[in-house]
Amino acid sequence: MAVLFAQEGANVAILDIDDAGGRETEAAIGGQSVFLRTDVSDASSVDGAIRAVLGRFGRIDVLCNHAGTIIVKPFLDTIEAEWDRLMAINVKGMFLMTKAVLPSMLAAGGGVIVAILAAAAVVAGIVIVADEDDNADSN
Repeated sequence: MAVLFAQEGANVAILDIDDAGGRETEAAIGGQSVFLRTDVSDASSVDGAIRAVLGRFGRIDVLCNHAGTIIVKPFLDTIEAEWDRLMAINVKGMFLMTKAVLPSMLAAGGGVIVAILAAAAVVAGIVIVADEDDNADSN
């Protein structure tokens, strides 16, 4: 998804806890991207990453929330710590990312927040930002 946005001319910030995957995506996109190791379940990690994105690109026009994890075992074998981790990433992560991005979107007059909730979503949130010259209304 990040590569497709970049192909359309967007600057892209990849926020992921997976260093290897995040750097691989950054390399595939090239100069109009930045990878920031981010734990979406931790408010200070999210806030720091969003400050860095705004510092680099100036604004955030699109937030694509699709951080996710799954538990692959029988429900009755799932322990509370595993359930807590799943909820922290899949639910709390979306809340924290949206809360961190929304003030800058409102100040800029708007933006788009996409939430993808799927059992197959096992990568971290991606923040997509438009070029400073782009008019968000024309996309």
